[in-house]
Amino acid sequence: MGFINTVCKKLWQVTLCSWAGFCSAWQYQLPFRLEMGVLILALPVALYLGQTATQKALLVSSLILVPMVEIINSAIETVVDRIGLE
Repeated sequence: MGFINTVCKKLWQVTLCSWAGFCSAWQYQLPFRLEMGVLILALPVALYLGQTATQKALLVSSLILVPMVEIINSAIETVVDRIGLE
């Protein structure tokens, strides 16, 4: 039972950290907000255009991948800005 409690506690901590990162990206990154807007608008279109479950999954996953890469890009830019001399 102790193992399950530890796993649940860690999972909850990771969820809170992920949510904090999402909120921070939403607050400070305009491109992330724009991409989330496009995601919300394009999601029903992707579900409508996909004919099979595989096609729908591929279309939706490609839409979700764009904001994820934007968060990674913003993280790299932040690190470079902190380290850079300019």
